Amino acid sequence: MNITAQAPAGLSRTRTDRRGPDAVRLYPTLGLLLVLLASTVQNFAGVAAGLLFAISMGELRGGRIPIGGFAGAFFVAAAYAALRTILPSPIPATVQIEEAVRFASFAVIAAAAVRMRINELIRVMTLFLVLMACLYPVYLLTGWFSIVDAAEVQRFSGILPHANHLGYISASTAVALVYLKFARNFTMTHFWLLIALCGGLIVASRSSGGLLVLVAGLAAIPISVRPNFKRVAFSFFGIVVAIGLLLSPIGQLAIEKLQGFDVGTMLTRSSRHEFGNQGSFAWRLSYWLAIVDSHVANGPTSIAFGQGGGATTEGHRVFSFMQRDTHSDFVRVFVEYGLIGLVLVYGMLVRPVIRAGAKLVGLVIFFGPMLAGNSLISTPVMIVLITMIVLLSKVNGRWQRESQNFPLNAAAKRNRQYR
Repeated sequence: MNITAQAPAGLSRTRTDRRGPDAVRLYPTLGLLLVLLASTVQNFAGVAAGLLFAISMGELRGGRIPIGGFAGAFFVAAAYAALRTILPSPIPATVQIEEAVRFASFAVIAAAAVRMRINELIRVMTLFLVLMACLYPVYLLTGWFSIVDAAEVQRFSGILPHANHLGYISASTAVALVYLKFARNFTMTHFWLLIALCGGLIVASRSSGGLLVLVAGLAAIPISVRPNFKRVAFSFFGIVVAIGLLLSPIGQLAIEKLQGFDVGTMLTRSSRHEFGNQGSFAWRLSYWLAIVDSHVANGPTSIAFGQGGGATTEGHRVFSFMQRDTHSDFVRVFVEYGLIGLVLVYGMLVRPVIRAGAKLVGLVIFFGPMLAGNSLISTPVMIVLITMIVLLSKVNGRWQRESQNFPLNAAAKRNRQYR
């Protein structure tokens, strides 16, 4: 695959690599791909693989931890989650610490991703999506690599835990690449083939959430770039594509989910904790309202600090009526970490996304899958979302190598002074 782009700062040729800054190194590419594959098997398998990969890439060595960009944001989230264990909680401390470890693992994985080259990040996503596409014929023949959703519909999920995860990953990748092509004259061989592959996987997964992220992301691109003839023409083309997608069967399904409810019925079902026999978006609204209302009823301490990490996960759900996950990371963080945690976690995460320089596109890519999905606790989805923002930042020339480090001990600090 031949990929070219502007050469951002921090990616110049080094003495140890004579192949140039655009060469694809085998180890980082396969390393991150293996972390992504491990995370699809089990969340904490991905966490463990990610920590090993980050250490092998040079993170956490020399008595220092990275604190720049996503690394700093996720370390703050991990610290807050760990400190939350001091307060009373119905959740075992071990479960809360596991959530803190998950945040910390995202931090070091993000720092390791910043060490990778533009071509390597794209190669990882290309290989992963091609693998998903290769599994689709197997699904059609055998029914494997699928899940049955709440509506008892069988949906292709590949090796991901849920079909919506595949939809979100495909949508975020497609939006990021299209933005880079038209905002930064970013070119790569088989570009449109990869975009078509992402679109096909969204359709195959029947992910209306993934489709909405795709449409919102495409709509955000013209707003996020300076207009010229080429970009205006693309915007018109994008509008035509978006209309076509919304008129397709999966698009009509997404629209029905948004329209198929009335406020009175939603409020009644929420108060009675009756969430069945509703459209997808309607039951989500009823479910979220019931969860938030029950959480607020626990008092000011819960409102401020939450009920502890893992309070909405299977086996530890604090409300008896919760038969499913929250299906919204914003609701999840509010219940588990309170209003303070909600502001802190998302306030910190917004900074590196904005610094990536893609304006609304970056916000849609990163936070869109979290609005009505379980992305923040899904290791494979978070790895991809982080990778896409790092990719945007590198091509936009916004991030150099995250040189900000925090010394873990005085010796490390002294050693740094003599370097």
